[in-house]
Amino acid sequence: MRKRGGLKGLYYVTTRIVDGEKVESEKWLSDFVEVIGLSKGESEYFIILQKEKQERPLVMPLKDIGERDG
Repeated sequence: MRKRGGLKGLYYVTTRIVDGEKVESEKWLSDFVEVIGLSKGESEYFIILQKEKQERPLVMPLKDIGERDG
C-alpha cells in the first residue's frame, strides 16, 4: 500500500539500478485495500486482501505481489 499524489492504493513497483542509484517505477493497480491476513500453503505464502464493498476477499500469492516498501 502506498500513497502517491493523494492517491492511496495498491501499486505494482519495479526497481532497477541506473548509474548506481535505485530507481523505482510504479503503476497504480487498485483503490485502497486492507490486508486481512496471511496464509501459507504447502510451498508458498499468500496475502488476503479485502476491498470495500467487495463480498469476497482476494487471495494472491505473496511472490506475485511482493513485500511492503522498506
